[in-house]
Amino acid sequence: MLENNIAVKISNQTRPIVHHAHNRREVKVVSKEDHIDMTRPYEIILDYKDLESAYEEVFNNSIKNYNKKQARKDRKIKNYLQTILEDERRCNKKESKKDNSRKPVYESIFKIGKTGNQINPEKAKKILKEFVSVYLPSHYPNMKIIGVYMHDDEFSIDEETKEKIPSPPHLHVDWIPVCHCLNEEEQKAEKERRKNLKEEAKRKVILAGKKWTKEDDAKWQKKDWKNDMIKLYGKSQLTGMDLQASLTGALLEMGFKTGREKGWTAQMSFEENVRHSLENFAEQREVLIDRTKSTTHRDHYTTNESLVSN
Repeated sequence: MLENNIAVKISNQTRPIVHHAHNRREVKVVSKEDHIDMTRPYEIILDYKDLESAYEEVFNNSIKNYNKKQARKDRKIKNYLQTILEDERRCNKKESKKDNSRKPVYESIFKIGKTGNQINPEKAKKILKEFVSVYLPSHYPNMKIIGVYMHDDEFSIDEETKEKIPSPPHLHVDWIPVCHCLNEEEQKAEKERRKNLKEEAKRKVILAGKKWTKEDDAKWQKKDWKNDMIKLYGKSQLTGMDLQASLTGALLEMGFKTGREKGWTAQMSFEENVRHSLENFAEQREVLIDRTKSTTHRDHYTTNESLVSN
Protein backbone atom coordinates (compact mmCIF):
# COMPACT_ATOMS: atom_id res chain seq x y z
CA MET A 1 0.00 0.00 0.00
CA LEU A 2 1.34 3.42 -0.95
CA GLU A 3 2.45 5.67 1.88
CA ASN A 4 1.24 8.82 0.13
CA ASN A 5 -1.35 9.82 -2.46
CA ILE A 6 0.68 12.77 -3.77
CA ALA A 7 4.12 12.12 -5.24
CA VAL A 8 7.06 13.51 -3.26
CA LYS A 9 10.43 14.76 -4.44
CA ILE A 10 13.73 13.14 -3.54
CA SER A 11 16.70 15.47 -3.10
CA ASN A 12 20.40 14.80 -2.85
CA GLN A 13 23.10 17.43 -2.70
CA THR A 14 26.82 16.77 -2.41
CA ARG A 15 29.29 19.51 -1.49
CA PRO A 16 32.91 19.78 -0.31
CA ILE A 17 31.58 21.59 2.76
CA VAL A 18 31.07 20.00 6.16
CA HIS A 19 29.66 21.72 9.22
CA HIS A 20 30.53 19.18 11.86
CA ALA A 21 29.28 21.27 14.78
CA HIS A 22 25.97 21.93 12.99
CA ASN A 23 25.53 18.26 12.19
CA ARG A 24 26.26 17.24 15.78
CA ARG A 25 23.85 19.92 17.03
CA GLU A 26 26.40 21.58 19.29
CA VAL A 27 24.45 24.12 21.33
CA LYS A 28 26.89 27.01 20.86
CA VAL A 29 26.31 26.75 17.10
CA VAL A 30 22.67 25.71 16.62
CA SER A 31 21.39 28.14 19.25
CA LYS A 32 22.27 30.88 16.75
CA GLU A 33 20.46 29.18 13.85
CA ASP A 34 16.86 30.42 13.79
CA HIS A 35 15.55 27.60 11.57
CA ILE A 36 16.20 24.91 14.21
CA ASP A 37 13.70 23.96 16.91
CA MET A 38 15.92 22.63 19.70
CA THR A 39 12.95 20.86 21.31
CA ARG A 40 12.56 18.58 18.30
CA PRO A 41 14.52 15.34 17.71
CA TYR A 42 17.83 14.75 15.98
CA GLU A 43 20.04 11.68 16.01
CA ILE A 44 23.79 11.12 15.75
CA ILE A 45 24.08 7.73 14.03
CA LEU A 46 27.81 7.76 13.29
CA ASP A 47 30.26 10.43 14.39
CA TYR A 48 33.96 11.13 14.04
CA LYS A 49 35.99 13.06 16.59
CA ASP A 50 37.63 15.33 14.04
CA LEU A 51 38.77 15.11 10.44
CA GLU A 52 42.42 14.49 11.27
CA SER A 53 41.62 11.47 13.45
CA ALA A 54 39.24 10.19 10.76
CA TYR A 55 42.04 10.43 8.18
CA GLU A 56 44.41 8.58 10.50
CA GLU A 57 41.89 5.77 10.91
CA VAL A 58 41.13 5.46 7.19
CA PHE A 59 44.66 5.84 5.80
CA ASN A 60 46.92 4.71 8.66
CA ASN A 61 47.92 1.36 7.12
CA SER A 62 48.42 2.88 3.66
CA ILE A 63 50.66 5.61 5.08
CA LYS A 64 52.78 3.05 6.95
CA ASN A 65 53.17 0.84 3.87
CA TYR A 66 54.07 3.84 1.71
CA ASN A 67 56.63 5.24 4.16
CA LYS A 68 58.38 1.87 4.48
CA LYS A 69 59.25 2.03 0.79
CA GLN A 70 60.70 5.56 0.95
CA ALA A 71 64.48 5.78 1.33
CA ARG A 72 64.42 9.56 1.70
CA LYS A 73 62.87 11.07 4.82
CA ASP A 74 61.53 14.10 2.93
CA ARG A 75 59.34 11.81 0.83
CA LYS A 76 57.67 10.21 3.82
CA ILE A 77 54.15 11.31 4.68
CA LYS A 78 53.80 12.73 8.18
CA ASN A 79 50.29 14.14 8.04
CA TYR A 80 48.19 12.96 5.09
CA LEU A 81 45.32 15.37 5.75
CA GLN A 82 47.72 18.30 5.66
CA THR A 83 49.19 16.94 2.43
CA ILE A 84 45.72 17.04 0.86
CA LEU A 85 44.96 20.53 2.17
CA GLU A 86 48.24 21.88 0.76
CA ASP A 87 47.66 20.32 -2.68
CA GLU A 88 46.29 23.19 -4.75
CA ARG A 89 46.23 21.43 -8.12
CA ARG A 90 43.85 23.10 -10.53
CA CYS A 91 42.27 22.12 -13.81
CA ASN A 92 44.12 22.49 -17.12
CA LYS A 93 41.66 24.99 -18.59
CA LYS A 94 43.27 28.41 -18.16
CA GLU A 95 39.95 30.18 -18.52
CA SER A 96 38.46 28.35 -15.54
CA LYS A 97 38.05 30.47 -12.41
CA LYS A 98 36.88 27.59 -10.25
CA ASP A 99 38.99 26.27 -7.41
CA ASN A 100 39.77 22.67 -8.30
CA SER A 101 42.13 22.06 -5.40
CA ARG A 102 41.68 18.71 -3.70
CA LYS A 103 39.09 18.62 -0.95
CA PRO A 104 39.54 16.27 2.02
CA VAL A 105 35.89 15.53 2.80
CA TYR A 106 32.45 15.77 1.22
CA GLU A 107 28.93 15.83 2.57
CA SER A 108 25.77 14.45 0.97
CA ILE A 109 22.36 15.54 2.20
CA PHE A 110 19.39 13.26 1.52
CA LYS A 111 15.73 14.21 1.93
CA ILE A 112 12.39 12.64 1.04
CA GLY A 113 9.72 15.25 0.36
CA LYS A 114 9.66 18.96 1.08
CA THR A 115 7.79 21.33 3.36
CA GLY A 116 4.07 20.90 2.77
CA ASN A 117 4.55 17.70 0.76
CA GLN A 118 6.08 14.93 2.79
CA ILE A 119 5.45 11.39 4.01
CA ASN A 120 5.25 10.14 7.57
CA PRO A 121 8.49 11.37 9.23
CA GLU A 122 9.19 8.06 10.94
CA LYS A 123 8.92 6.14 7.67
CA ALA A 124 11.12 8.70 5.93
CA LYS A 125 13.77 8.33 8.63
CA LYS A 126 13.64 4.54 8.43
CA ILE A 127 14.12 4.59 4.65
CA LEU A 128 16.98 7.10 4.80
CA LYS A 129 18.79 5.12 7.50
CA GLU A 130 18.48 1.87 5.59
CA PHE A 131 19.60 3.50 2.34
CA VAL A 132 22.75 4.91 3.92
CA SER A 133 23.66 1.91 6.06
CA VAL A 134 22.93 -0.85 3.53
CA TYR A 135 22.63 0.49 -0.02
CA LEU A 136 25.33 3.17 -0.21
CA PRO A 137 28.27 1.04 1.04
CA SER A 138 27.48 -1.82 -1.35
CA HIS A 139 26.75 0.29 -4.46
CA TYR A 140 29.12 3.25 -3.91
CA PRO A 141 32.14 1.64 -2.17
CA ASN A 142 34.47 4.59 -2.74
CA MET A 143 32.45 6.68 -0.30
CA LYS A 144 34.19 6.11 3.04
CA ILE A 145 31.44 7.23 5.40
CA ILE A 146 32.70 8.81 8.63
CA GLY A 147 29.59 10.64 9.88
CA VAL A 148 25.80 10.18 9.66
CA TYR A 149 23.33 12.63 11.25
CA MET A 150 19.53 12.61 11.16
CA HIS A 151 17.86 16.01 11.57
CA ASP A 152 14.14 16.23 12.25
CA ASP A 153 14.25 19.59 14.00
CA GLU A 154 14.25 22.18 11.23
CA PHE A 155 11.32 24.32 10.12
CA SER A 156 10.17 27.21 7.97
CA ILE A 157 7.73 30.01 8.83
CA ASP A 158 4.32 30.35 7.22
CA GLU A 159 4.22 33.90 5.80
CA GLU A 160 0.54 34.39 6.63
CA THR A 161 0.09 32.67 9.99
CA LYS A 162 3.74 33.06 11.14
CA GLU A 163 3.53 29.51 12.47
CA LYS A 164 6.37 27.00 12.34
CA ILE A 165 6.04 24.40 9.58
CA PRO A 166 8.20 21.32 10.25
CA SER A 167 10.58 20.44 7.43
CA PRO A 168 10.93 16.81 6.35
CA PRO A 169 13.65 14.89 8.19
CA HIS A 170 16.91 14.82 6.28
CA LEU A 171 20.18 12.96 6.61
CA HIS A 172 23.70 14.42 6.50
CA VAL A 173 26.38 11.95 5.40
CA ASP A 174 30.03 13.01 5.75
CA TRP A 175 32.42 10.94 3.66
CA ILE A 176 35.96 10.77 2.34
CA PRO A 177 36.37 9.93 -1.37
CA VAL A 178 38.88 7.06 -1.62
CA CYS A 179 40.59 5.47 -4.60
CA HIS A 180 43.22 2.79 -5.11
CA CYS A 181 46.74 2.54 -6.47
CA LEU A 182 48.26 -0.26 -8.51
CA ASN A 183 50.48 -2.66 -6.56
CA GLU A 184 54.10 -3.21 -7.60
CA GLU A 185 53.31 -6.09 -9.94
CA GLU A 186 50.50 -4.15 -11.62
CA GLN A 187 52.70 -1.04 -11.93
CA LYS A 188 55.37 -3.07 -13.70
CA ALA A 189 52.81 -4.58 -16.08
CA GLU A 190 51.22 -1.17 -16.77
CA LYS A 191 54.56 0.52 -17.50
CA GLU A 192 55.50 -2.30 -19.87
CA ARG A 193 52.10 -2.02 -21.58
CA ARG A 194 52.54 1.72 -22.10
CA LYS A 195 56.06 1.21 -23.41
CA ASN A 196 54.81 -1.30 -25.96
CA LEU A 197 51.95 0.96 -27.02
CA LYS A 198 54.35 3.85 -27.52
CA GLU A 199 56.66 1.73 -29.67
CA GLU A 200 53.67 0.63 -31.74
CA ALA A 201 52.59 4.25 -32.18
CA LYS A 202 56.10 5.17 -33.33
CA ARG A 203 56.15 2.34 -35.85
CA LYS A 204 52.87 3.51 -37.35
CA VAL A 205 54.25 7.04 -37.75
CA ILE A 206 57.41 5.77 -39.42
CA LEU A 207 55.45 3.43 -41.72
CA ALA A 208 53.42 6.47 -42.79
CA GLY A 209 56.68 8.06 -43.93
CA LYS A 210 56.88 10.57 -41.09
CA LYS A 211 59.16 11.15 -38.12
CA TRP A 212 58.31 10.84 -34.42
CA THR A 213 58.89 14.37 -33.14
CA LYS A 214 59.36 16.01 -29.76
CA GLU A 215 55.79 17.26 -30.09
CA ASP A 216 54.59 13.67 -30.53
CA ASP A 217 56.55 12.67 -27.46
CA ALA A 218 55.09 15.56 -25.44
CA LYS A 219 51.55 14.58 -26.45
CA TRP A 220 52.24 11.00 -25.43
CA GLN A 221 53.51 12.12 -22.03
CA LYS A 222 50.23 13.97 -21.44
CA LYS A 223 48.07 11.00 -22.38
CA ASP A 224 45.45 10.16 -19.74
CA TRP A 225 45.66 6.48 -18.83
CA LYS A 226 43.15 6.41 -16.00
CA ASN A 227 40.27 4.92 -17.99
CA ASP A 228 42.55 2.14 -19.20
CA MET A 229 43.66 1.39 -15.64
CA ILE A 230 40.07 1.27 -14.45
CA LYS A 231 39.20 -1.29 -17.13
CA LEU A 232 42.30 -3.40 -16.52
CA TYR A 233 42.77 -3.20 -12.76
CA GLY A 234 39.76 -1.39 -11.29
CA LYS A 235 42.18 1.21 -9.90
CA SER A 236 42.79 4.82 -10.91
CA GLN A 237 46.25 5.66 -9.53
CA LEU A 238 49.62 4.50 -10.91
CA THR A 239 51.83 5.51 -7.99
CA GLY A 240 51.56 6.57 -4.37
CA MET A 241 49.74 5.12 -1.38
CA ASP A 242 47.64 2.02 -2.03
CA LEU A 243 44.61 3.91 -0.69
CA GLN A 244 44.31 7.63 -1.48
CA ALA A 245 41.87 10.51 -1.04
CA SER A 246 40.66 11.80 -4.41
CA LEU A 247 37.16 12.63 -5.63
CA THR A 248 38.16 12.25 -9.29
CA GLY A 249 39.72 8.84 -8.64
CA ALA A 250 36.83 7.71 -6.45
CA LEU A 251 34.23 8.68 -9.04
CA LEU A 252 36.18 7.08 -11.89
CA GLU A 253 36.44 3.80 -10.01
CA MET A 254 32.67 3.88 -9.50
CA GLY A 255 32.10 4.55 -13.20
CA PHE A 256 31.49 8.32 -13.22
CA LYS A 257 33.47 10.64 -15.47
CA THR A 258 33.17 14.08 -17.01
CA GLY A 259 32.15 14.39 -20.64
CA ARG A 260 28.55 13.27 -21.15
CA GLU A 261 27.71 16.76 -22.36
CA LYS A 262 29.11 20.27 -22.09
CA GLY A 263 29.01 21.52 -18.53
CA TRP A 264 28.24 18.05 -17.16
CA THR A 265 30.76 16.82 -14.60
CA ALA A 266 31.50 13.45 -13.03
CA GLN A 267 30.21 14.77 -9.70
CA MET A 268 26.92 15.83 -11.29
CA SER A 269 26.56 12.37 -12.86
CA PHE A 270 27.29 10.81 -9.47
CA GLU A 271 24.73 12.98 -7.66
CA GLU A 272 22.06 12.21 -10.24
CA ASN A 273 22.77 8.49 -10.04
CA VAL A 274 22.57 8.43 -6.24
CA ARG A 275 19.32 10.42 -6.32
CA HIS A 276 17.79 7.95 -8.78
CA SER A 277 18.95 5.13 -6.53
CA LEU A 278 17.21 6.68 -3.53
CA GLU A 279 14.07 7.25 -5.62
CA ASN A 280 14.01 3.57 -6.56
CA PHE A 281 14.82 2.54 -3.00
CA ALA A 282 11.92 4.59 -1.56
CA GLU A 283 9.55 3.47 -4.33
CA GLN A 284 10.26 -0.16 -3.48
CA ARG A 285 9.09 0.72 0.03
CA GLU A 286 5.74 1.99 -1.24
CA VAL A 287 6.48 5.70 -1.51
CA LEU A 288 5.04 7.50 -4.54
CA ILE A 289 7.88 9.50 -6.14
CA ASP A 290 7.75 12.67 -8.23
CA ARG A 291 10.46 12.17 -10.89
CA THR A 292 9.88 15.39 -12.82
CA LYS A 293 13.00 17.47 -13.32
CA SER A 294 13.37 20.36 -10.89
CA THR A 295 13.54 23.84 -12.38
CA THR A 296 15.14 25.41 -9.32
CA HIS A 297 18.34 24.70 -7.42
CA ARG A 298 19.02 25.72 -3.85
CA ASP A 299 22.25 25.21 -1.99
CA HIS A 300 21.95 23.92 1.57
CA TYR A 301 24.87 26.15 2.55
CA THR A 302 25.72 29.70 1.64
CA THR A 303 28.76 30.27 -0.53
CA ASN A 304 30.72 32.17 2.13
CA GLU A 305 30.79 29.32 4.61
CA SER A 306 34.12 27.65 5.34
CA LEU A 307 35.30 24.33 3.93
CA VAL A 308 35.51 22.41 7.19
CA SER A 309 34.10 23.29 10.58
CA ASN A 310 34.88 21.08 13.56
